[in-house]
Amino acid sequence: MKPKNPSPYARLRHRFPPFPLYRSDIEEIIHIAEGRELVVKLSDENYEFDSLDDLKVNRGKRIKRLILNFVPSDSTYEYIAIDVDADGITLVATRNDRLISVWHEIKDAIGSKQPWYANYLKPFPWGLGGMLLLIFFPKREQLNNGAEWVLQLWAGLMLLCFFMNALSLLYLYKSKGVYLQRAHEVEGVWDRYGEKVIMLIIGTLLGVAGKVIADKF
Repeated sequence: MKPKNPSPYARLRHRFPPFPLYRSDIEEIIHIAEGRELVVKLSDENYEFDSLDDLKVNRGKRIKRLILNFVPSDSTYEYIAIDVDADGITLVATRNDRLISVWHEIKDAIGSKQPWYANYLKPFPWGLGGMLLLIFFPKREQLNNGAEWVLQLWAGLMLLCFFMNALSLLYLYKSKGVYLQRAHEVEGVWDRYGEKVIMLIIGTLLGVAGKVIADKF
């Protein structure tokens, strides 16, 4: 028995959930690639761009789709690619020794920008949970005397699921794509303070839930 040799067409791949990237983040990634002597190419679905400034002039301050390709100057078949779209950020690379370390470095750089809550703000699971709780909502006559708190807890969980579903939809709407501005230059209140708003809402919900449970027991 011997280890199987990887296919020359095998790729490294990692997908991040949607969260906003700013110009300084893209510049950091480009700096990593250029430091390893990789050629940088910027594009969207239809056009290539010479620089971030060229991209900003033609596509505006915020874009929903950005593709970055980093290619060795002596090869056309090896590459690292970053695809930022409405569904998240996809990082891929051909499985090549000289690109693997760069891929991991870029992956760490992008990962350091990801908010901790990005993995949890997904509309489908929250919406599904709310619908299931609504469908199987217990009837009052099915409960024993003194079990009113079960109905209250059930209703609270259901409302929480629907609330988080709505919050997730808002987050995804506001967090897609790339800002060709630095974080402090972004004008939108949500874009600048969205993380603080989410933390405040979650903290308030947990505080209310804790008080209700403490009062019941």
